[in-house]
Amino acid sequence: MEPEPSEDNLLEPLPDLWLEIAAAICPSAPAARWALGPEGPTLADDGLSWVLAEQGLIIDGDGEPDLDAMAPLITHAVALRRLWALLAGPPLEAPDGAGGSCRARLAAPAHGPLIDAEGRLHLQVLLLRHDAAGALQDIELAEAPLLSLNDLSADEDPAAAWRAQTQQQLEAGAPGGVLSLLPAPAGPPPVTLDEVARAEALGLGSPAQAAAVAAAVDAVAARWPAAAQRFAEHYGLRLPVGLVALGALCEALGALPADPPGAWWEAEGGWERGRMWLVMGLGLQPAGLGAWLAPGGLDRPLREAAEAYGGPEAAPAGQEGPLDPRVDWRFRRDLPPFITVAAGGGDGGHWGLWFDHSAFTPEVAHNWARDSAETSRVALDLPGLIGALLVREGEERADALRADPEDPVAADALWSTRVVAQLWEQLAPLLPAEAPPWERCPWPLTPTAPVGSPRLRLPPGVGPISEGVPGCGPSTEVPPIEVRAAGLRAARAKLQAGAPADALGWGLYLHWLDEDPLRGEAAALLADALRAVDCAPLAALLEAHIAARDLPDVAAYVES
Repeated sequence: MEPEPSEDNLLEPLPDLWLEIAAAICPSAPAARWALGPEGPTLADDGLSWVLAEQGLIIDGDGEPDLDAMAPLITHAVALRRLWALLAGPPLEAPDGAGGSCRARLAAPAHGPLIDAEGRLHLQVLLLRHDAAGALQDIELAEAPLLSLNDLSADEDPAAAWRAQTQQQLEAGAPGGVLSLLPAPAGPPPVTLDEVARAEALGLGSPAQAAAVAAAVDAVAARWPAAAQRFAEHYGLRLPVGLVALGALCEALGALPADPPGAWWEAEGGWERGRMWLVMGLGLQPAGLGAWLAPGGLDRPLREAAEAYGGPEAAPAGQEGPLDPRVDWRFRRDLPPFITVAAGGGDGGHWGLWFDHSAFTPEVAHNWARDSAETSRVALDLPGLIGALLVREGEERADALRADPEDPVAADALWSTRVVAQLWEQLAPLLPAEAPPWERCPWPLTPTAPVGSPRLRLPPGVGPISEGVPGCGPSTEVPPIEVRAAGLRAARAKLQAGAPADALGWGLYLHWLDEDPLRGEAAALLADALRAVDCAPLAALLEAHIAARDLPDVAAYVES
C-alpha cells in the first residue's frame, strides 16, 4: 500500500524533486500545471486531466489529447506514480539513541543530469542528523544511480523496496547502511607512502595541529560578533554564525607549515596560505562577507569612488567619496537576496547567502558570473556547503587519479582535498551554534522560477508568479522589449492592487537580463515589490547595487 501524504512528509505533497523529474521526463508537462488531486498527481492540460492514479493513468475531460507530446508521460506513468509515493510518503526517520534523530531524504544531483540517456535517475541520498533540540548537526551524502525508469515500471516496485530497507536501517541504528543500499562508487585510491610523508611533514593528526585547529575556531568565533554588528549596520540583516565555519577552516589551514602542492602563489602563512589550501583543495576561498572574518578584515578602508571608476570624471553622479560597502563582491547580475561569502579560483563562480526573507536564516546559493549568471540554491548553510564540496571534489579527483595513476597533478589535487577534509573533520564539532535559534523559512518553493533566479519562497497570500514571466511558464526565451515593457506595466498594476508576485518575478528576471532600456523601471518595480513583502533591507541593497552597477570590478575595499 502506498504511504499517505501528510504535513510531515519527507517532502511536500507534490515534492519539488518529483516535479523536476516529471518535467525532465515529459517537457510538455511543466511543473506549474501539476497539482495533487484526490486520486494522485494530476496534470491540467487544455481541458484534460491526466491523473496518475493507483490503478494507472486516467485521462479525463473533453479535450483532444496530444498523444505524441504526452508519449513520455504515458510510457512512464507507473514510474512517476511510484516516485511520488516514495517522495511524498512519511518521513524516513528514526531516533539515534542519543535523544536526536537521523533522517534520510532524496535530492537532485549537485551536478550532471537528473536523468541520463539510458533512463537512469541520478539522485543524491542525504543523511541528516539532528540533535535532541532538532538542530541539524551533520549531513552525509552519496551520489549514485539509484533506479531506472524501466525498473520503476516493472511488476516489483524497487522504490517501495528501497523505502522499506532504508527505514529498517535507520531503526536498527545503522544509518550508514542507508548509503550501502546504493550502488557503491569505486573506493578512493589508497593513501601512498608519499602522502604519509607529506602528512607527517604537515603535522597532521598531531596534538599541536589539533590545538591549532581549536585555536583557529576560537579566534574566528571571537571576531564574529563585530562582523555581525557591522552586517546589521550596513545591511539591516542578521549574519548567520555559520560564516565562522569558512573563516575558521581558512585560518586552520593557514596554520599549516607549508603551502599546498602546485600552489598558484607563495603564501607567507596565515590567512593567505589558508585561502590557497581552500582553492586547491575545495575550489573556493573566502570573499565578500567571508573576508570580514580574516585578521583585520573589518579594518580595511573602502575604496574611493573616483579611484574605483578610473577617475572623477568617470564616476556617475552621486558616486562620490567612499564606495558603499554593500557593493563589495556584487557582480552586475547578482540578485538582491544574494550576498557573496566565497569565490572560486578566478572563474567567476561565487557563493553567497540567499535571504528568502529577513526574518529567516538564509540558505546558500551559487552563481557563475562569467557564464549564464544564473543563481541556484546549493546548501542549507555554509557548513553544509563545505561538506558537500568535500564529497564532490573528493570523488571527482579520485576518479581522475584512478583514470591515470601516474598523473602528478591529479595526485596533488586529491591530496589537497584530503588535507582540507581532515581539518574539517576536526573543526566541524567545535563550531559555535546559532544563538538565539533562527528559524528556517517555512514557505514552500515555487514550482518554477524566473530565468536567472532559483525557485522562490514567497510569503503566504502573495500569489503565484504568472506564466508570462520567462521561466515561470512554457517559455524561457527572451521576449521582445514590447512584451517586457507590457509585463512591467501589468506587474506594477498588480502590485498596486496588493499582489506583488508578478512584480517580484518580472523584477528579478529583468535585473538578471541586465538590458539598459528597462533597467531603471525594472529596478524600481523590484525594490517596491521587496518592500511590499517586508524585505526592505533587500530593496535598499538593490538600490545601492543599481547605483554602482557600472563599477569596473567588484572590490569595494582596499586590499593590502
